[in-house]
Amino acid sequence: MRIKYWMALAGIALSVGLLITVFAKLDWVAFWKTLQNVDFTIILFVWGLLAINIAVRSFRWLIITGRPLNEFSAFWEAGNVGYLGNTIYPARAGEALRIIAIHHFVKLPFGHALSSSFIDRLLDILILGLLAMLVVTIHGGHLLNPTLMQWLPYFVAGGVLSIGIMVHFAQPIADWIDTRTWQGNWRQKFQRLLYQAIDGLTTLKRPGQLSLILLITFAVYGLDAFIRLQMMHAMGWDLPLDAAFTVIVFVIAGSLLPSAPGYVGIYQVACVMALGFYHISTTDAVAYSLIMQLSEFIVIISQGLISISLRGFNLTHARREAESSYES
Repeated sequence: MRIKYWMALAGIALSVGLLITVFAKLDWVAFWKTLQNVDFTIILFVWGLLAINIAVRSFRWLIITGRPLNEFSAFWEAGNVGYLGNTIYPARAGEALRIIAIHHFVKLPFGHALSSSFIDRLLDILILGLLAMLVVTIHGGHLLNPTLMQWLPYFVAGGVLSIGIMVHFAQPIADWIDTRTWQGNWRQKFQRLLYQAIDGLTTLKRPGQLSLILLITFAVYGLDAFIRLQMMHAMGWDLPLDAAFTVIVFVIAGSLLPSAPGYVGIYQVACVMALGFYHISTTDAVAYSLIMQLSEFIVIISQGLISISLRGFNLTHARREAESSYES
């Protein structure tokens, strides 16, 4: 608990420090002028696209679990709870929240929810690796250490191979776990959790399912790039598509650092660094980052509150229900 406390404190301190550094370099006259010239009609369009992107991500998670399509609303609501958690809590707490939420909403076995969430995020990491290679190729090798650049393709290939191995051997491992007799109450709970997690991976062996999941993943990031490009158009910039990919890579890489809830500060610096390759000033890049991040907050918070209201979601009650499922 003390480690989490100090990590959260360090993240907040880093975010505040970065915000002070960035805002100290702003030309405030140019900043307000930039905001006044933003096309807010496009921003409203972006809000709709952000909502669609969350829905597509929720659909991918549903496909990964192999659950029926009539449960899509539950996955959408659980996803909203997760995004809301990442926005208001530090240390990506939303990842745990969405797992607990989907377990609560559709009684998905906790281990299955855990493994499906892991695969969901692993797919994001793989695409990030591909985008990172693209960005490095476009902007030159000075972005990364040459040795790291050489290993990046192997990292991506290793991730794809890992998914394949996990899916291929999931059923034999699940069968082996199911036939074992583990002594001790906590060992039996762990056995059940492990069996559920491994058994959840077997749904990916259905014909065409993995291909569909990969196709949806590419669609998610294609839409994400289109969203960021539209926001650039709202700012009056005529930038190429790779500018959107560059922003995505820098923002996601920055989110891995400890920060305040919502990645405030980290988000601004990431946009300044990414857009600097396209000769966008620090002032304009900060304005872009604030509008983009505020748009994400509006969509995420509103949909999160709607989902909580619809489900009457209570984190404490849901956690107790998840824990009690292993005692029955």
